[in-house]
Amino acid sequence: MTHEGTPAELTARAAELVAAGADVVQLADSAGALTPAECTARLAAVADRVEAPFGLHEDANLGFAVANTLAAADPGPTWLDGTLVGVGVGAGAGNTPVELLVAVLDRQGRSSGIDVGALLTAADATAADSASLLLAVHGFYGTLLRQAREMAAATACR
Repeated sequence: MTHEGTPAELTARAAELVAAGADVVQLADSAGALTPAECTARLAAVADRVEAPFGLHEDANLGFAVANTLAAADPGPTWLDGTLVGVGVGAGAGNTPVELLVAVLDRQGRSSGIDVGALLTAADATAADSASLLLAVHGFYGTLLRQAREMAAATACR
């Protein structure tokens, strides 16, 4: 797993996979054990030394899934993954919530090309509370939920 060993050791393992014929290297912090600085160091090392597309999968055990995924976007993985409302299959805290990731990327001006409104509609269908994300997307605090919903309706972001 990505959290085990140093960035140099991770890079060596990734290079071995490519040498053995792997087309893509998917790095996974499935223990959710990395901080953003640790995650960035590992991805930057892989980006500098491995000639293959790579991606990142994060778990939220320490609460850093979105932060790590955002930090990892700078070294240039080919893709970043997440799951709707962070629902994972295992017993851990879940994965990177894709609706949060896309909203923050958009807010930072790094468009993912994914419709946040469609993600929120899908998240609502899973009984997730999208109100806090809706408030954050429009820069409001909780007592202004009605106004945030009105702004979302006017801008097609639900």
